[in-house]
Amino acid sequence: GSCAQYCSYIEYIVRAINQPWNQSDSSSLFYYSMDYGNVHWIALANEHSSTMMGNPNTTEFRWLEADLQKAAAARARGDISWIFTVLHYPTMASNVKSPGGYCTSLPHTYSCAVNCTQDATSLHFEDLLHKYGVDIMFTGHSHQYERTTPVYRYENQSSSSNSFLDPAHTIFVNTGSAGNMEVESGWLEPRPPWSVGLRGGPLQFGFGEVRAEGNRRVLFR
Repeated sequence: GSCAQYCSYIEYIVRAINQPWNQSDSSSLFYYSMDYGNVHWIALANEHSSTMMGNPNTTEFRWLEADLQKAAAARARGDISWIFTVLHYPTMASNVKSPGGYCTSLPHTYSCAVNCTQDATSLHFEDLLHKYGVDIMFTGHSHQYERTTPVYRYENQSSSSNSFLDPAHTIFVNTGSAGNMEVESGWLEPRPPWSVGLRGGPLQFGFGEVRAEGNRRVLFR
């Protein structure tokens, strides 16, 4: 969750110490991975200069690539079927916040959190997701709901908006509408072609359910 005012994260650390960070060869409580059923889940931090996903030389970035390598190998062996990642800040979103904000709309250009708050993420982090076949990335922070098609470098990679067969790129789901009402500034218009389905505003509370059914289908609602 968000820490709107200064806090020491003690409550988080008390909970996080029970997460499998040590078992997943992480050097930090703030990022780790685990298998749950046939899904490999990766929880990421990206909150500090030492863990920014746009810098391939950080400890977290190097750990993430090593973990993705192992996950991809496990999927090739049939040990798991899917790879999901979880991160606080959206990395692909069309909600507008001002001033400065997560997204600004320029002629024929969409510059979102990838470029505004996570420098060079689109050059490094997104490539990792693509290289190792991350299926879905879940984010929060923005108190809205939005889903994308399989997308890469702000380019829609699918002719469908709801059903994707063996997509070659990651689907991004921002599901930050579970509680606290915070008025967001609106949405980019015209709507980017990679942004599909419901756009849920701060007054529309909800949560998502993801269900991995075998090795051929994932349902999200």
